[in-house]
Amino acid sequence: MRIRPFIPALIWLIIIIVLSGYPGKNLPKAPFDEFDKLVHLIIYAILSFLSIMGFSKQSKSFLLSKNLQYFSSILFSVFAGGVIELLQQYVFINRYGDWLDFIANSIGAVIGVFGFYFISKKLNV
Repeated sequence: MRIRPFIPALIWLIIIIVLSGYPGKNLPKAPFDEFDKLVHLIIYAILSFLSIMGFSKQSKSFLLSKNLQYFSSILFSVFAGGVIELLQQYVFINRYGDWLDFIANSIGAVIGVFGFYFISKKLNV
């Protein structure tokens, strides 16, 4: 497996980790109550979109099935979201893990893969 196709997803993951570790009391006030969940959904949709792009650029011998590529991308993004929520709960200062954030992360991961699927179908990639 080549790492180069995954560099955008890995850079995005590093950005997520850095932002997730930023002390909560220093974050700006949200414009509406569930804005935080929307941000989680978008961030993880981008992560899974970038990771499925990486999987799609692998040779056919790596992952034969497109379905397995989609599943792997979702699994990677959901796992990353879970680990980051645990880091927020137990490691980062003034941050707290939240099950609803994890659910938003997971929904975003699925949306990102579906987005890639529909875009690649439309572009015949």
